[in-house]
Amino acid sequence: MSPDELETLRRRPEVASSCWLRDEADKPSRDVALAAGLQWLLRTEQPEPQALCFANGVVVHAQGRRFYDFKPQGPGGGTTMVSVHVHKVEHDMDTLDVLNPLAEGEGAEVAAALAALGATVTSSWGGTDFQTFALAEDTHPSLRAAVGRHTRGCPYHPARGTLCECSWYRTGADLLKLPDVDSVPGPGV
Repeated sequence: MSPDELETLRRRPEVASSCWLRDEADKPSRDVALAAGLQWLLRTEQPEPQALCFANGVVVHAQGRRFYDFKPQGPGGGTTMVSVHVHKVEHDMDTLDVLNPLAEGEGAEVAAALAALGATVTSSWGGTDFQTFALAEDTHPSLRAAVGRHTRGCPYHPARGTLCECSWYRTGADLLKLPDVDSVPGPGV
């Protein structure tokens, strides 16, 4: 893959950072990924008035074969959410059981880490390979506006909605300010 192709992939808002390209030891810790993601969701001004963000937000890959989703709005346009997922879920081909589930108590640890970062978890749900946390805090208004622009769809080709293949989405997505795991201070947070 060429450097230009890698840069194009890195800029995809659903990837959020080059963390997925890093070696395991160079990926951010859970606490750094959560701190960067919460900063992005709750406190980062989106300075570009044409920036677009998919409602499902962005993903930050972290150590321990985990990735974290930071969703500006949940179903129906509501709650801000954060999820932890097992990266590359493996299944027993006979029973379909998950062979690499979240560790026992991992959901509670993530909830405690979110609380330590100032977030209020109002509810959580999940399965063996993911856990989602609804937050009481509102998404930053400028990020919510970026989601709204995306949800309304392409203004140049209204019949195509959010699936338009013109440059509207790519241009808007490139304007989105993403979580910055490299700016989180300290060894943990």
